Amino acid sequence: PGTGLEFSGPQTCLALIREGRAEFPKKVLIRDRIARRAPVGATDGTEARDRFVFEGRTDLVFNRGGMKFSLEEIERTLRETFPASEFLGVAVPDARLGEELGLLVRPAVAPSEAFRKAIGVALQTRFHAHFNPAHILWVAELPTNAAAKPDRGAGARFVAARPAEYHPHP
Repeated sequence: PGTGLEFSGPQTCLALIREGRAEFPKKVLIRDRIARRAPVGATDGTEARDRFVFEGRTDLVFNRGGMKFSLEEIERTLRETFPASEFLGVAVPDARLGEELGLLVRPAVAPSEAFRKAIGVALQTRFHAHFNPAHILWVAELPTNAAAKPDRGAGARFVAARPAEYHPHP
């Protein structure tokens, strides 16, 4: 729990390619939150088996002053509230809390302080926490890696490079 699901034995893949090198693992850790569901009765005469359901990634959680928040859940909440905009949540270091939410936003409309406040209200309503509005940054494009997936590392570096003080623009 909290780490993922580890496989070993015959179900383990034969090889992984990482950074251009082949690895031959004895065990593989998948950093996903997996829930076990009750067995579903098989109708074809075979034995009923437990079902496993993906619930999110364990490494996409940040610890803010002892409270853990899912970056995926934050992004999902914001996409549902503001469907035309795009969001990428990242964890950034914070001297007091340990980690803080950094948020890159590709807004569908012109960025404004009203939109920044609406994001803060949506987050506070859903997560019962006030996140630092200085870490909500407008971007023309969300960073992606070579596989065209969100690049949280680049996003975190971008947010961390900005001053943490909040100075609203008119």
